[in-house]
Amino acid sequence: MPHIKRLNAPRSWPVERKTQPWVTSAVPGAHTTTEGIPLRSLIRDVLGHARTAKEVLNILKTRKILVNGRVVTEPRFSVGAMDVLDLGEEGRFLVTLTRRGKIQLESYSKDYRFCRIEGKTLLKGGKVQLNLWGGSNILVPKDEFSTGDSLKLGLKDGKLSGKIELKTGGSAYVLSGNNVGRTGKIKNIDEKTKEVVLEEGKDEFKTRLSRLFPVEK
Repeated sequence: MPHIKRLNAPRSWPVERKTQPWVTSAVPGAHTTTEGIPLRSLIRDVLGHARTAKEVLNILKTRKILVNGRVVTEPRFSVGAMDVLDLGEEGRFLVTLTRRGKIQLESYSKDYRFCRIEGKTLLKGGKVQLNLWGGSNILVPKDEFSTGDSLKLGLKDGKLSGKIELKTGGSAYVLSGNNVGRTGKIKNIDEKTKEVVLEEGKDEFKTRLSRLFPVEK
């Protein structure tokens, strides 16, 4: 279904609920309905770069809109947390979440993105396929990575330039739960309960290991 009622839109979508009855739905893909927002809504309703769906289409036809380094022309393409949105002259942005779990955009200047490892698949010949956050994957010659770690991937070429381990002393971003949107230094990981203690300034908070996305300090 190309549209859903605005009142029924996921809470993570920062769109007006009562101005119009309908809002664009996202096509199945990189993110779930609650994790991502359609590119059309992001350009029109969040950024305010267009007033109508037709204006959004005209913007996308210029082929200057990139998500994670790739040109996107599908208005219902799902964009979610930790994606990098490039708007050409308008700038480059990182998709993050507010403390209320609402999707937001932050100015971003790096030429690479972070991508969490969701799982691994052993292939013939000893190569390993890393299954990544957002539905993509990458082949590596050796199994030197752990599920939960993040990779640094170039926006232009997609090449692997480093990794960020999910470990004590490292930094991580919280994707969901009561502490969504916070970034902290990992103080302790309970391997049995999978509960993690993080520090943010003088404050300490707890969350589940599965909710963390390793990032640079």
